Amino acid sequence: MAFRELEGVFLIVPSSSGNMGDKILYYTLNEVAKDIWIGLDGSKTLHELEEDLLAIYDVGREEMVNDMRELLNDMEEKGVIVKVDNPNV
Repeated sequence: MAFRELEGVFLIVPSSSGNMGDKILYYTLNEVAKDIWIGLDGSKTLHELEEDLLAIYDVGREEMVNDMRELLNDMEEKGVIVKVDNPNV
């Protein structure tokens, strides 16, 4: 998986196409999604990541939580992330 910024656009490019056949998937991220992606390094719980983002962005908790869930579910469905339990956080 490669994460790159190209002319102000943030891209995630999987190393393999997974369930997408021969199609190459480029997952584009806006600024908030980029911060969520960077925060998925395993050092924090999702709740801690939510708190960090709420401190940065002018958005309500419910909207942030719903947007995060939607993004993470979409990323999981497309094989960009894999949900794991991490007992160390």
